[in-house]
Amino acid sequence: MVNITPIIYNSENTATVEIPSGLNTGSYNLNITNSIGSDSLETFNVITTSYNFNVYDNMVIGQLIGNIEATDLDNNDIITYEIISGNVNNTFSLLSESNLGKLYLNNLVDHSDIDSYTLNIRATDSNNLVSDVTVIISVLFTQLVLTSITKISGGDINIGDKVRILGTGFSSDVFINFNGVPVDIDSIVSNEEMYATIPNGARSGGVKVVYVK
Repeated sequence: MVNITPIIYNSENTATVEIPSGLNTGSYNLNITNSIGSDSLETFNVITTSYNFNVYDNMVIGQLIGNIEATDLDNNDIITYEIISGNVNNTFSLLSESNLGKLYLNNLVDHSDIDSYTLNIRATDSNNLVSDVTVIISVLFTQLVLTSITKISGGDINIGDKVRILGTGFSSDVFINFNGVPVDIDSIVSNEEMYATIPNGARSGGVKVVYVK
């Protein structure tokens, strides 16, 4: 009896074989001895079929969004990760570290422009087995609430004036912009009250308080 050994293990159920020359038509024994790694005949999978993460308007670039994790029966294998599709404007980056795929914010996001991203991420092990997973990232408005802005001494608000800002959720992890112009916060009295000075270049328009951590 002639043994035919697979030359490439494609997955748990399939293999590529090379038929020796000179064999006649007939039945032969397929030798499935695993000779290229302890997991060559095992399925390689990402732990979940999909991931869902949230990010917020003007979240800080470089912030970790979440981790992608794949399983591999061969503990000695190195698993690497890459974004295959869906990364509009290169908004996200993915680093392979300690067999995890670490997903980071690479560019600012804005709910009014794009409210969700769908990424296709691929994990690859040392034997070039691959597994893909869908990652859905929702872009949310800041959860802070701005209720009022008043000038300390009363009257119209002008450049250089100190103003009192009331709302909810204020902390050292927020920043403000007046119609797109960043503002330095003078002091935060509580999570419902803070003070700031109107900056040069500020014009009438929207005021935004943004959570940045």
